[in-house]
Amino acid sequence: MTDTSSRPNSKVARVIEAYDLAGLGAQLERQWTGADGDRTSLRDLADVFNRRVLEAA
Repeated sequence: MTDTSSRPNSKVARVIEAYDLAGLGAQLERQWTGADGDRTSLRDLADVFNRRVLEAA
C-alpha cells in the first residue's frame, strides 16, 4: 500500500503539483472569490486551468 498522507487531496492540486504550476491554485482562488475585483465563473476557471495544463504538457 502507498503512503498518501503527504499527497494533495484534490485532483486539481495533484495536477498542479505534477506539472509544476506553482501559484496557479492561489490565482484561481483569487479569481473565484473576487479578491482582485470581479468574480470568475467556475466554467471560466476550468478553461483557464485546462489551458495552463495543456501549455505545461
